[in-house]
Amino acid sequence: MLEQQVMAPGLSPTWASLWASGPHLYPAELSLSRMSLKLVPMRRDDYRRLTFLDSESLAGLPYCTLSLDELLETCQVPAPQSRGIAYVFHTAYCCSTLLTRCLEMLDACLVLREPEPLLTLAFAKEHLVILGAVERQACLELLTALLARTFHPDQVSVVKPSAQCNTLLADLLTISPSSRAVFLYSDLETHLYQVLKSAERRALARNRAELVMPEARRLAMFTPPLVGQMTDAEAAAFVWTVRVCNYQKLAAGGLSPQLRSLNCAAFLTDPQGSLRQLNRDFALGHSDDEIGTIVNSQVMQSHSKQVPENFNAQARAACLTELRRNHSVEAREGLLWAERHCPVQLPLAQPL
Repeated sequence: MLEQQVMAPGLSPTWASLWASGPHLYPAELSLSRMSLKLVPMRRDDYRRLTFLDSESLAGLPYCTLSLDELLETCQVPAPQSRGIAYVFHTAYCCSTLLTRCLEMLDACLVLREPEPLLTLAFAKEHLVILGAVERQACLELLTALLARTFHPDQVSVVKPSAQCNTLLADLLTISPSSRAVFLYSDLETHLYQVLKSAERRALARNRAELVMPEARRLAMFTPPLVGQMTDAEAAAFVWTVRVCNYQKLAAGGLSPQLRSLNCAAFLTDPQGSLRQLNRDFALGHSDDEIGTIVNSQVMQSHSKQVPENFNAQARAACLTELRRNHSVEAREGLLWAERHCPVQLPLAQPL
């Protein structure tokens, strides 16, 4: 729970003063209907403590709002910082939260997990006509400038968007050529087990299958299916395939130098090696000894979303074994769907 803070009476930050405030004022919500941005006070420990930076987690905090109209009229968005943002994109249910828990132990990283305004813009890109292309681009440039702010100049902002924001991957890297991204993924079978384990995740998979339809049509690699005629496993396989194929397309194009991929199985097998490579690719500047301290800490032994619940490598393996025993027949439906429509070869391009 965040400590309640009271903003000084009459405090009304302007766009100009906002850049100087650093991440002490966090962009919590973006309203496209009211064209406003809600900001909440945050400290370094608050960013570490919160699993996700969504409206539910930030509810009850004091806040202020700024109108976006001034921004769109004046276009006073600072140029991208030379260091850029380190993004962690992912296929969902593949240890992306655990990876960022490791990175936030490094002083050089300010980690922001699943900023809600990015999700708002991702949904607007595919499903809303409330914003024109110019206005949406201006909002995205504003948001990346705010998310890039750090507590001190030697820090780098590490942003883990929600999986639904993968549609913004190219936009975000194009805005800031100095930014880098790692695309974390699991193999399809493992992903299917993670979806089939609960009714909530099954429902989310069907919902997200509808949401990725525009992206699937742009890929033009297979005929988008009718979600209502798919099983839960087939819907999950469809979503995973669209996300992975989108990454592969980008990695084969002009954004290739900014992209790396990482199989979560490789991360779990050799977390120290994976973190060392990320440390180099994201230019974090930490020593191998400091990376080793992270791997040997409690973070690798805990559930990343339900800290401090114990959930080490053995517990993860046992959980997956149980899921295979209970859902192998259903998972096979998803695997067969992918084989028929768009088989994907692993590992993905540009491995870490």
